[in-house]
Amino acid sequence: MQPTTFGMGSDSLAQFGGLGSTLLYVGAVLAINGLGRLTGIDPRAQAIVNIFAGAVGVCNGFSGLIFGGFDSYAYGGNFYACATGLLFAFTYLLIAYNNLMGITDGRVLGWYQGFVACNAVACGILSWVIDGDFVYAIIWWLWALLWLTGWIELVAKKNLGKFVGVLGIFEGVCTAWIPGFMMLRGVWRFAW
Repeated sequence: MQPTTFGMGSDSLAQFGGLGSTLLYVGAVLAINGLGRLTGIDPRAQAIVNIFAGAVGVCNGFSGLIFGGFDSYAYGGNFYACATGLLFAFTYLLIAYNNLMGITDGRVLGWYQGFVACNAVACGILSWVIDGDFVYAIIWWLWALLWLTGWIELVAKKNLGKFVGVLGIFEGVCTAWIPGFMMLRGVWRFAW
């Protein structure tokens, strides 16, 4: 029986590839949303990328939850990882929905992002303390910061300007695309 880890830092999950494939799409959507913010791309045009990223996350998350229920280590076997991955997926689906529907009151999305930011802080703590993985802890806290910007802008109504776009591009490349690609190739190390 393999040990359970809390920071998504398990070898079984790295071999599963679900996290790597999800992060690859998360990297793309974060960078594109950031570029869209900086260059004024029509949010409706960005919606399709958010739908794709959300769909990959939903498929990977629910597949892991369903198949993991038969054997706790089959198909990644990490319910925590699958559930936290769905936090990302639902974020992108909510963004796509708001953009396609032209919703101007984004407070529901903002409150959801605040909820996810709190979870991401806790995930970072668990990655550090339980898994001993300071790299993944920092990644979780960077994600928490990005989700917090959504709460600040949509609920607290404070415009953070270009900072959010730059942060989105940085996080898309450094916390999602590169780690995701490395996981898919089997060269990402958990617990640095």
